[in-house]
Amino acid sequence: MFPAAVTLRGIEDYYEQHDGQTLFDDIELPDGVEWDILVPVIITRCADFPLLIIDPDYLKNMTALWFASHKVAFERMYIALNEEYNPLHNYDRTETEDHSNAGSRMNESEGADSTTSASSGSDSGSGTTTNKISADDDQNNFVNREQQTSSTSGTSNSTNLTKSSRTGSDNEKTTDNGVRHLRAFGNIGVTTSMTMLIEEIKGRLKYGSIYEIIAEAYCLEFCVPIY
Repeated sequence: MFPAAVTLRGIEDYYEQHDGQTLFDDIELPDGVEWDILVPVIITRCADFPLLIIDPDYLKNMTALWFASHKVAFERMYIALNEEYNPLHNYDRTETEDHSNAGSRMNESEGADSTTSASSGSDSGSGTTTNKISADDDQNNFVNREQQTSSTSGTSNSTNLTKSSRTGSDNEKTTDNGVRHLRAFGNIGVTTSMTMLIEEIKGRLKYGSIYEIIAEAYCLEFCVPIY
C-alpha cells in the first residue's frame, strides 16, 4: 500500500518495503563525497516535507538526473570547502619574477714604436820621434842619430735602429639569469581579525559541510519546506 503521507521518508519506506531499494541508488557523486553519509543527511533534512513529485519511479529518475547535472558544482564546492587557508588573513599574493641580463665589453689597442740613433766622427794626428847621440867625452853636443815620423787618421760611423709594434684586445661577457619569488600576506586592515573569525565560525556552521549544502539544495528542489 502506498504511504498516506507523501513525504520523502514515506517514499523511502515504500521502496525499502517493496523493492529493497532507495531513491538514491543511481545518483552520481563527486570524489570525496560519501553516499553512506549523504543519503541519511538528506532524508533527515527533508523527511517530513511534502514532495512536489509523488510518483516514486519518476522521483527516482529525476533525483538521478538532478545529481548528474549538479555533479561539477558539488565537486567545486567540495574542493573550496577543503581548501587550506588562514581564516585570519584576507590578503595573500604571490609573485614570480624572471630576470635576465646580458652584456659584453671589448677593448682593442694597437700601436708601433720606432727609435733611431746615429753617430759619426773622425780622428787624425801626426808625430815625429828623433833619437840623438854624442861622443863619450862630449856631453853637450848631440847629433841626430835617427828620426821617425808617424801620422794617424780615422773615421767612425754607427747607426742604431729599434722598432717595435703592439696589438691587443680584451673581451668580457657577462650574463645574469635568475628567478625571484615574492609573497605578501596578512590582514590589510579593512576587517579586523576578530570579525573574520566570527564570520568563519558562522560560515562553517551553515555551509561548512558539503553534505548539509547538498541536502538543503535537494530539499528546495523536490520538497515544500514547511517548518
